[in-house]
Amino acid sequence: MKRSLHIKTMAIVIGLFVIPAVIYAQPDQVATKTPVLEQPCVCESTSLTKYSFIVKLKNEISSILKKVKSIITQQGGKFEGNTECGFFDGKSVLGIIKVKYRSISHNEIEIIIEDKPFIIPCQTIEAKIKKYLS
Repeated sequence: MKRSLHIKTMAIVIGLFVIPAVIYAQPDQVATKTPVLEQPCVCESTSLTKYSFIVKLKNEISSILKKVKSIITQQGGKFEGNTECGFFDGKSVLGIIKVKYRSISHNEIEIIIEDKPFIIPCQTIEAKIKKYLS
């Protein structure tokens, strides 16, 4: 009886790892949008999201992202992504701030603060990012 329970438990655990791989590996799905920015996009989410918020955009997402990319890279930060999703990081006096983004609709973008200096409140970062995106 104990062995049977152990086998069933292992089958469930293995299934939890295999099923998502099968779901994401659908070859018949074709992307219809051409990325505007040149960098590749990695849209993996993390389970340790600290803080996220949604920004309503006033202008086209590609032009806003080009502006943000220019600002971040000029200040020594990194930016990778396209109009669908991506990530960027920037330097502050207290340390590096790492952010991911993903497009929700044609005029909304979700911002996810992945890492930041503990002393800087997320709301301060949110206000700064909203300033750049508007």
